[in-house]
Amino acid sequence: MNNNYPNQWEFSNTDKEMFSPNQEYKIEFYNLNEIAMGAPIGGECHLLIH
Repeated sequence: MNNNYPNQWEFSNTDKEMFSPNQEYKIEFYNLNEIAMGAPIGGECHLLIH
């Protein structure tokens, strides 16, 4: 089991973990909603090049 941050409930687009190891790419999420109680969240995900 992978226990690395960010976890599925507590993360932000400003977290350093959203960047690739070489800091060239970043993932940002928008409009996240829980699909159903206890189910995954869904929304927009964008890969940005810095």
